[in-house]
Amino acid sequence: MEMRRKLNVLLNDSIAFRSFLTMVIHGSGRLLGLLAFILLARLVSVEDYGNIIFGNSMAKLVAAIAMMGCLGIMVRTWGWSEFDDFERKRYVHYISNWYLFNGLPIIVVITIGWIAYLKFIGDSGSALIAFLAFLYVFPLFVANLYQSYFISIKKPLTSSTILLIINGFWVIFLTMAFLLLDLSALYLLLGLFIGTLLLAILLVFINSYKYGVKKVKPRNGSLSFALAQWGSMLLAQIDILLLQFFSDTEQLAYYGVALQLSMVIAFVLGAIVSNVVSQLAEDYKQLSKDIVQQRVLLYAKIIATFSSIVLIFLYLFGYFICLLFGEEYGVSYSILCILMIGQAFNAMNGCNGWLLNLSGYEKIPVKGFYIAIVIKLILGIVLVNHYGMFGVAITSVIALVLWNLIMTYFCFKNIKINPTIIPFKI
Repeated sequence: MEMRRKLNVLLNDSIAFRSFLTMVIHGSGRLLGLLAFILLARLVSVEDYGNIIFGNSMAKLVAAIAMMGCLGIMVRTWGWSEFDDFERKRYVHYISNWYLFNGLPIIVVITIGWIAYLKFIGDSGSALIAFLAFLYVFPLFVANLYQSYFISIKKPLTSSTILLIINGFWVIFLTMAFLLLDLSALYLLLGLFIGTLLLAILLVFINSYKYGVKKVKPRNGSLSFALAQWGSMLLAQIDILLLQFFSDTEQLAYYGVALQLSMVIAFVLGAIVSNVVSQLAEDYKQLSKDIVQQRVLLYAKIIATFSSIVLIFLYLFGYFICLLFGEEYGVSYSILCILMIGQAFNAMNGCNGWLLNLSGYEKIPVKGFYIAIVIKLILGIVLVNHYGMFGVAITSVIALVLWNLIMTYFCFKNIKINPTIIPFKI
């Protein structure tokens, strides 16, 4: 009854309701993405799936590098702009064009480097599979860029719809392959890449038709936003790198499944942040600190409530979900339970990193990320050699808890705002 009462209160709040709608759409997109990887695991061997996980993780990392912290900059541009609604949207779009035209060459250079590496090592089926999975970086970069744009102009539902459409295509294509076609891993990946790339090109055309192709370099750009985004992605993907270089593709495949499921909790935080981050930038600039504190506490409660529902669900049914990938993936559940400890702590600390970013202390999250990354690397190398993927999972939890402690401490110290679910005054 108490849980139902809290949910009713939250859903009567406009922010909570929009967050709920975003989670429905974003969650549907995530669910389709999960289903796509279940189908993919059923269509390929465990070794090939491990190589796909590595290539896909590198695509996420390189796409983050090419994004150069654009979300934080576009959000702050929106929050601090004095243009009217249409002009503000168009101006932020011009900034997104700048990131598009400057990010793609970075991806091209890295891709050429990977091709040169393939030529150097000679014919290797495993390396080729990882490379084809990596090619997803091109449509992923475009999709992430426009998702960031729509979040910055307060249209998180549109942002989530992009994810829904792309993952929907993956499910349709892989379902056809599962039921009707007999394709190798190479052709599966090639088909996914071509189809998703066409969707990304269509997305660029639609947005350029509405606002034009002019590009504007952001005036309030900061290297700290880029370093923070790179650090965030590296902190999330370094587990895969550790297993790639210090373990084998089988453990990489099992860990990849657990990591995908644990990120379902992180999407709750992302869905709520996408609804509030632009408003938070405006509030911090225009409202008193007491009112900002009240709103931050509300956001923390919303995050904690929805995250707890997902956590309980995964603890109860996570094992059976892992088995959907194949009977051999049952071991992934143990890894998932470890990773969820870190995600639960992350959810309890609310929007701590974003609060620092939007209040002019963006260098603090950067330092926090790279401190956590160094500790994760050192501790991970030690533990992976003794405990394999379980050691990497333990290291991941320690690093995530440490990062949150640093961020929350500086929220208390520098901006005198409590970002956590615990409602005590500073």
